[in-house]
Amino acid sequence: MPFCLLSAVAVIAAVAAEPAPLVDLPATFPVIDAGNVGLTIRLTGAVPGGKDLEFTCNRADGAWTAVAGKAAGFEVTAAGDGLVWDGTHLTGKIASTLTGKGKDPAAPVTVTATVTAKAQPLVPADPAPAEPGRRFWLDQATSQGAKWMIEGTWTVDGGGTGAIAGIAAPPDRLGHWDMGTGDGAGLRFDFDLGKSRQNWNYARTAVLPLLKPADLRVGAGLRVTVTTAKPRPDAEVSVWLRENDGSWWYWKSAAPLVATSNTVDLPFRALAEAEWVAPGSHLDEDYVFDRSAVSHIAVGVVNPFGIGPVSFAVTAVAVLPGPEPALPAGQVTVSGKPLEVNGYSVIPSGIFGGFAYSLPQEHRPGSQRRLYPSNYPWIPRQAAALIAAHDLGYVDPPENLPKGAPVPPQTPAAIAAVLAKPDGPRAPAVKQVIARTEALVAAAAEAAKGGKPSKPFASLVGVTDHRKLADILNGLVKDPGLWDAKAFAGIAIPPAVKTVLEKTEGRTDTALMEANRILLDTLFAGELKPMRPATEAFFVDCFGERKEPAIYLRSDKWQKDLADFGQTYATHAKREGSRTILEFWNEPYLNWAERSRVNLSNNFYRVDLAGEGQPVRVKRADGSTKDEDIVPHLAWQKDKAGWKVMDTTAFSYWSGKGNGAIYDRMFAVMAESLKTAWPDQPVSAGWGFRWNEDHWAAWDLLYKPTIDNGWKWMDFVHEHHYQGDTRAMMGTYEVLTAYGMMAHKKWLRAINTETNDLVDAPARGRVDSPEKVEAATNYRRMCYNLRDLIQAAAEVPDKFHARAMIHHQKAVAATECTFGLVRHLRGRLVAAETGDPDLWCAASIDGTDPLAPETDGRLPPPALVAVVWNDAREPREVTIDLKAPPGMTFAGPAQTIRTTVNRATFAIALERRDAPASGTSAKLTTKLDERAGFAIRIPLDGILNDGPVITRRQFFADAVLRPVTTDQPVDLTVAIDAQQLAAANRAWLRLVVEDLRPNQGVITVNGSTAVPLPATWDADNGTTIVKIPVDLKALTASTKLRATSAAGFATWRLDMASVVLETGK
Repeated sequence: MPFCLLSAVAVIAAVAAEPAPLVDLPATFPVIDAGNVGLTIRLTGAVPGGKDLEFTCNRADGAWTAVAGKAAGFEVTAAGDGLVWDGTHLTGKIASTLTGKGKDPAAPVTVTATVTAKAQPLVPADPAPAEPGRRFWLDQATSQGAKWMIEGTWTVDGGGTGAIAGIAAPPDRLGHWDMGTGDGAGLRFDFDLGKSRQNWNYARTAVLPLLKPADLRVGAGLRVTVTTAKPRPDAEVSVWLRENDGSWWYWKSAAPLVATSNTVDLPFRALAEAEWVAPGSHLDEDYVFDRSAVSHIAVGVVNPFGIGPVSFAVTAVAVLPGPEPALPAGQVTVSGKPLEVNGYSVIPSGIFGGFAYSLPQEHRPGSQRRLYPSNYPWIPRQAAALIAAHDLGYVDPPENLPKGAPVPPQTPAAIAAVLAKPDGPRAPAVKQVIARTEALVAAAAEAAKGGKPSKPFASLVGVTDHRKLADILNGLVKDPGLWDAKAFAGIAIPPAVKTVLEKTEGRTDTALMEANRILLDTLFAGELKPMRPATEAFFVDCFGERKEPAIYLRSDKWQKDLADFGQTYATHAKREGSRTILEFWNEPYLNWAERSRVNLSNNFYRVDLAGEGQPVRVKRADGSTKDEDIVPHLAWQKDKAGWKVMDTTAFSYWSGKGNGAIYDRMFAVMAESLKTAWPDQPVSAGWGFRWNEDHWAAWDLLYKPTIDNGWKWMDFVHEHHYQGDTRAMMGTYEVLTAYGMMAHKKWLRAINTETNDLVDAPARGRVDSPEKVEAATNYRRMCYNLRDLIQAAAEVPDKFHARAMIHHQKAVAATECTFGLVRHLRGRLVAAETGDPDLWCAASIDGTDPLAPETDGRLPPPALVAVVWNDAREPREVTIDLKAPPGMTFAGPAQTIRTTVNRATFAIALERRDAPASGTSAKLTTKLDERAGFAIRIPLDGILNDGPVITRRQFFADAVLRPVTTDQPVDLTVAIDAQQLAAANRAWLRLVVEDLRPNQGVITVNGSTAVPLPATWDADNGTTIVKIPVDLKALTASTKLRATSAAGFATWRLDMASVVLETGK
């Protein structure tokens, strides 16, 4: 949110009238009786050839409503009319027809099985958890508890018998829960969440499909009562609601279990999208919960911490009477006064950046991210580019070459001469690339003669221009077929080259890129030139790709290789005066560990020394064993396939401390060498995902150790975030900077190098995108990116430095609307306030930042710019009051832009209008739709005065990430500069919190001033920044803060605490 001082939040207002029951709870209890059951049974060996035959049968209100069968190699149709179920026994017949699959299937086979089986309670309810690398995909939100085990025998007509095994559970039945046990007036649930740490979305749920969709528009929320015989502080009940179209929303920490009876009011306005924790689809096409047709309710527990059995009963679910109080009209004040926040005084233009592909210049990009260093000289910039026009005989006219520049090698033979000396483990890869180059050139020559090249070379026929030919070859260079001699059929290739190609193993695209990069670095080590930005403030160059194993594992020369790279990069960057941030490695959290196990391959370790639970010694990829390091936290484990390297700290699909140790060793070597060569070259470390992932486990296992080990060299910490509530990221940036100052006295800032509203398939392993979400792609991406950009500019301009919108070209309308709205949000920061946590405003004076020019490279004429975002899920009227900067006047007309969306088609656009503006003040009132943006730009005359300037300084407490319970308050100390305290005009507490409920949290300042905290209603992995005024007289140079929790609540979390002082009026 922008600067706003909170004393209360609208959604926590008490409701006095009596709630009305949503359902007749006893009538919804699930039953397994003679008329109702859901069966899953397996007839072992019942299919010809000894294969199993499986059936799912649903019986509701006395009728078999569905019977489905399956068997390996067959299509199965089945009927269950002959089955008899009396509530505890299954008898009768199942008739099925099996049709073989394939081009020539055998004649259909009819199998009629007579079954005799009985049911008894199933214990345990769930199997043991999978290994860490697979838990994310296997343990989705799962029903559990009301299950019975089926055991018996089957016989078929004509002979044959076997065993039956299966499960009986409550049937799919409208108006009835899918599990639970009636317990008096309540419905009891017994969940077992096991003893192993799981991924954060580990959940157990029970679902009630309503008899018909409920219209809840007249209500204000739900009142839910849960009881438990075993009160506990470590578990809470979550509550979900589903729109009729399939989208699920939830209150994560809906009801505590700290007392035997717990009643809570859950405001509809506090609902959050159930990202990856829903019983079904978690994506909502328009980010707005549709209360007009609610089809399901669910309850359960989301908890990954291995807390074991959790039992509770739901005794009431009622609708709070409405209507909800209308949202107050919004008031935005743009003071016009320049703002400095912790020494930062401009909008960080680097947050307007792109990746894969670069953001077009028309959007005034402040940065671009490049995967692989931007240091290649005369060769095209593509990561895999290898062939230059020079290699094909083209010679640059002397006047086009930089003065004194050496002419690059002209032929493959010359390249081979450059690399005549072996280069250790690099030599094989380099030689393969050289051989391929020679073959390509020969193929090109043959194609130019009018031959019949194979498919990869069809585009080369008739091409004579050297430069065009080079471009074509570069477009083909990653084709896997180029490593296959068959691809050269019909083309004359020198016999020696053909022999080399036939012996060359296939290589992945990533390996090709890496081999090409090594070749280029070897060829042109003396001419490396960082690419200069066109108008951007800087580039982010990423060294290292997620699919590549760590350099540490390749050779005993890993330290030299990394040190050489760091020194070379910094030396040439200094010489050229380049503006780059070197990002060290793309997403090592992912492929190094998950199912790819890139860094955990046995090829890198001494399998001959393996023993169960024993330490793991390194054997480098080139076979060298001179430096047999033991990697901490790795251990040998044996399964059916043999020995595997396991990280003993990992509990999910991403890297643990073992990979962390490898990364930190590499970063230290490279970064120290880089900073020695040029201390001013910025460098970033990080793991490529959000550090609050999985309740801050990513911070504890990876980010915090990396910071502690490498803080002296790093300037930034990088991350990627996809989907989710973007507000959470602002809190994570606060924690990063707070920890840097607290632990190392260093102001660390964040850079994002990939983000968008995308399902991150490489991480998640599956994609869940309903058709309605696909249709609303442009709208969703516009909302996602504008929320992220506007709040970052308003809230953390001192802590967030760069952002890269990935794949912007795949949703063109979203890109144009996103960057069109914020196109002029550049230059000096201007103080703006809204007083509302759901109304954000970022303001600036465009034309005052030399690193944020127009597309022609020149600064635009000065203008006051304000961008407002209504984050509420309801329309509201907003008044914007603007003042001209000191020494300047408005020279209208003002240009306004608003985002629009057609709710029927989700087509988006920008609506532009002019409005008169003159003098030193302007005011307008407009209606903003839900999740909508509005920008105003007013040209300025005059010269900006040096003052006055609004200055804000933040002083952090001495700890981060502290849980707060009723029995365990948190005590912190904030050291405040006495001179700045004496000069301040006002002050406020700036906190990052999680899971606060109404009337739960209080911060007491110096033992006397109690500051109540608002409810935040965070989703999983969510954080909220809260700012509350505090009397300057209550503060001292050593201010003591005590965070407490009222009785009757579960744990809340104080992620960061600080005091902000403001001077200037």
